Amino acid sequence: MLATIPFWSPDEFPFTVHLFNWGDTPIELHSFGVLCAIGFYLGTEIAAKKAGRDGLNPDVPRNLIGWLIGGAWLGGRISHELFYEDFATRIASVPAEVFSPFGGLSSIGGLTACIGVVVWRIKYVEKVSFWPYADTVVYGLMWGWIFGRMGCFSVHDHPGIQSQFPLAVDGICDPAELYWGVSSFACHDLGFYEMLWAIGGSITFKILDQKRRPAGFYVGMIALLYGPFRFSSDFLRAIDIRHFGLTAAQFWAIGIFAIGAVVLYLRRNAPVVEPVAMTPEQAKA
Repeated sequence: MLATIPFWSPDEFPFTVHLFNWGDTPIELHSFGVLCAIGFYLGTEIAAKKAGRDGLNPDVPRNLIGWLIGGAWLGGRISHELFYEDFATRIASVPAEVFSPFGGLSSIGGLTACIGVVVWRIKYVEKVSFWPYADTVVYGLMWGWIFGRMGCFSVHDHPGIQSQFPLAVDGICDPAELYWGVSSFACHDLGFYEMLWAIGGSITFKILDQKRRPAGFYVGMIALLYGPFRFSSDFLRAIDIRHFGLTAAQFWAIGIFAIGAVVLYLRRNAPVVEPVAMTPEQAKA
């Protein structure tokens, strides 16, 4: 965490293990992947624990983890190529990179795909009550989000604009030399800021979970909290493709905020989820 001290120049997280080569592409185990994997596992287990507390089947959120990982990757890859790259130029000149499984990822694409996965699996595969189980998934997601964005922060893959803000990180914006003609300066680290948001959101959810809430409450709440944060933080992005002055994520943030407000309004009188005391067997599950 020394990178949060003003104007430190951190190296990448010192954890990289070469596994094998995929053609000319080295496949490595490094901090981003490890931390994201921890996030998926931890989020799933916290979701399962909440399901147990609420008198639900803990196996339902546990059964989602593989599908969520696949959805996050596929949705993230497709969205990155469509909205964060010059798709027409790349498909004509470097199609192998466009269809490579190892290219960039978009978080909004991954989140959108995961929403579809959750709806499909809960409603049409598990065939259980959607809103109570969706709440458990979202509750766990908020905790897993911390480690996902910690992974982004560890490799500084979301550098923002130059800043004198005390939490700005020095030396992470060197690629911007092509644009501003300077070699190194302090910039916002948007992965770090979103990690802090997720920590705050997780604590908020923990406090809110002490009382009964209508089924669907956490689904609406996470959208209501994330929409404004993501819309605001994207103004700090240094280099991005913009449409009508906004990034693709900002348009998405407006939509997800509206959806969250509608869900909270429509579900305000829904049956509450009554936390129940777990048996020793449930606590160990």
